[in-house]
Amino acid sequence: MSTHIVEFPLEAGGKIAVEIQDSEDEIKRTNRAHDTIEQAQHTLESAIDKIRPAAEVIINRLTSLSQPASEIEITFGLKLSAEVGALIASGSAEANYSVRIKWVKKAAGDDETA
Repeated sequence: MSTHIVEFPLEAGGKIAVEIQDSEDEIKRTNRAHDTIEQAQHTLESAIDKIRPAAEVIINRLTSLSQPASEIEITFGLKLSAEVGALIASGSAEANYSVRIKWVKKAAGDDETA
């Protein structure tokens, strides 16, 4: 598969360039020059904000179990796209980033100010 570069603007100013792997469909649909840098339609922050609700639903559902676990960890692939922003990747090979989120339930006697 081929790759191309997408620049995502940052809310604080500046840009970050991300190498994006093209799918077979994208290769067939586009005639993109190899050295062209594509401009993302979203800031990096707003792109990542799109996947936050999925993580929040998972943690809310798992922590509300009748016998919640003392520790919960989810791992998923994050894929960036110039058009869509961020989305959860279908497989680890397709992901630009591997995101690991871990919640550890505080023991009953733990003080939050410690």
